[in-house]
Amino acid sequence: MHGFEITTWLEEQTREGLDIEDAGLYQALRRLKERGFLEAELGLTQNNRRARYYKLTTTGRAHLRAETTRFTRYAEMVLAVLATPAARA
Repeated sequence: MHGFEITTWLEEQTREGLDIEDAGLYQALRRLKERGFLEAELGLTQNNRRARYYKLTTTGRAHLRAETTRFTRYAEMVLAVLATPAARA
């Protein structure tokens, strides 16, 4: 996907719960590319405009799996803390 497609997809998936700033997204994409997690190539959009298309690398997929596991564990711990009676007092 290119940047605008990524932003639109994220907004759709979160029912517009995430407000993605274009500058922040492109900075993140650039950092991910520099770390070898993404590949980028120029292409044309459906409107015949030039755009940079991003794709996860094998390293990027492995990193995504590891970070997903780590974040899921973290979220479960936070939810466990919030579910305790002391947290609701």
